Amino acid sequence: MPVSLNKKHIIARLMRIGFALGVGFLLLQFPLHQWEFAGYDLLFRAKPSFQVESDIIVVNIDRKTIEELRHEPDIADHNLFVQSLKKLQPKGVLYLMNPAELVGTAKQQAAFARSADEISNFIVSIEDVPIAGAENKFKLSPPLNHLNLQPGILSKDSRNFAGDNVSRRALVYYEGRYFAQAQLAQLINPVNSPKDYQGIFTFKGSQQVLVNLKRPKSFKHLSFIDIIDQNFDAEKLKNKIIIVGQDAQAEANNYVMTPYLRDVTAMSKAEFNANIIHTLIKNNAIVQAPEWLRALVTIIMAIITVFITFTFRPVRGILTLLALGGSYFFVSLACFSLDFWIPLAHPFLALFVGYYLLIPFRLVQENKKSWEYQQRNKLLTQVEELKNNFISMMSHDLKTPLARIQGMAEMALNDQHPLSSQQNEAINTISKSSVELTQFVNSILNFGRLESEGVNLRLETKDLNTMVEDIVKKYKYLAQEKNIEVITELEPLFATPVDGDLIQQVIQNLIENAIKYSHEGGKVLITTEEMDGKIHIQVSDQGLGIEQDELDKVFMKFYRSKNAKTSPIKGTGLGLYLTKYFVELHKGEIQVDSVVNSGSTFTVKLPTDLDI
Repeated sequence: MPVSLNKKHIIARLMRIGFALGVGFLLLQFPLHQWEFAGYDLLFRAKPSFQVESDIIVVNIDRKTIEELRHEPDIADHNLFVQSLKKLQPKGVLYLMNPAELVGTAKQQAAFARSADEISNFIVSIEDVPIAGAENKFKLSPPLNHLNLQPGILSKDSRNFAGDNVSRRALVYYEGRYFAQAQLAQLINPVNSPKDYQGIFTFKGSQQVLVNLKRPKSFKHLSFIDIIDQNFDAEKLKNKIIIVGQDAQAEANNYVMTPYLRDVTAMSKAEFNANIIHTLIKNNAIVQAPEWLRALVTIIMAIITVFITFTFRPVRGILTLLALGGSYFFVSLACFSLDFWIPLAHPFLALFVGYYLLIPFRLVQENKKSWEYQQRNKLLTQVEELKNNFISMMSHDLKTPLARIQGMAEMALNDQHPLSSQQNEAINTISKSSVELTQFVNSILNFGRLESEGVNLRLETKDLNTMVEDIVKKYKYLAQEKNIEVITELEPLFATPVDGDLIQQVIQNLIENAIKYSHEGGKVLITTEEMDGKIHIQVSDQGLGIEQDELDKVFMKFYRSKNAKTSPIKGTGLGLYLTKYFVELHKGEIQVDSVVNSGSTFTVKLPTDLDI
């Protein structure tokens, strides 16, 4: 038999692993670019940010420039700008405006071209891709034809990537030519080959990297007019790479959207170029995890999800999976802080898809166990029925006279012949006393069963939430008589093996006591939840409360607290004794917390793994 069980366990585990592999393999067939880069952007926003110490200065034609010049800078203004820039002896200049499109005469263009020629590594960036044999595309008409035009296109993620037009990549090399940003970066950090750059990858014949983007305004910014007016500290700006662009918030074409912000004016192109050059200088582009690692992590997450789903109870399983997902996110964030990107989409999807696909199988498994429990206890139930028949006969012999007394009292009260007030009061007393006596008889009978060791558990899987709701309905009228609001907060629970009759008496006794000992207009709160492998059932009232020195005595047989004794509410002192006995019979525990005149809270904890 053990060998057979071991084989079943091994087969079950192999089936679970096979299922996890199938889920992981299926998910990996879908690229999920949009989701992957949404996670990429989330990691960027969560990544710690530090102040950038860089050899790059961003100079923009901003609103201040236009307000002081009272017009858009023309070719003459740009000539003055370049002449002032020359005094800084820059290491290199990246000009993002096409001089041929600036307003001015041919003579002014020639003056601008001469000024630019006097600056080493003066590059005019054009947003075009070089193609072999079309070099004339990178020449302007005279007198600007001597300017150094280089490709400096800024990529936007189209349908081949995230499809959201966000700029995340930098083009480094294509058709035997470095792009403008890479040419300037090599002035500080020369490389022998594009492959020497960290994180380099090939896309449609071009060599690209993922930009290690900094938060907006991380680089030193100056206004175009400040350079013309020489309103700067020349010593701090010497021998820097200067990027000249526009940031007047007038044209969307002068900006890019970034992982930090998907706004039309999220970041100026000049600042994004600064991020590209800085990434290439530091050689710290974001490295993408290889495909095999992404597949491995996805499959591992799927396998862990399968075993958590089949091992833990629902609430604990969900919390464990959430903790697993959170832990994976922080591991991914830690790696991203080290410039290594482990994608989030596929592993997270494996986690949640695996869980929701397996929950139905888990429920089928629970129902199968329930059926097996019932079959195994069929014989025991038959024996219990004989014992119950005896108790029922005894109950009938005692309860029948009481029922007759109750019936005769109600007939007298409803008789057409009027009764005197004394007669009415006497018959009402008889009626109430018969009810109390019936309850007392029931308690004594239960107590007698305990004393004679005649109570055995008849375990069967029960929905405790349904049981609580049925009992609340039963005592609805009693609560309405005292204008008491009964509130239920019941968490979803799996069916639990319990003795339905005994646990029903436990819950019924606690709810009845809560209503009976609550003040009129009060509230009774009933909650259920699964915690640490146990079902917690809690009943709280706003009633008389119990003295602290009596809390350890309330579960003793025939004991009633001082507040209960002085109240007009009758009782036998057996209810809580029986309640505790039935709970402990289930290997559970019950505890009470109370404050005098504020109410009491009874908490029942039942194990979820009792053997049927």
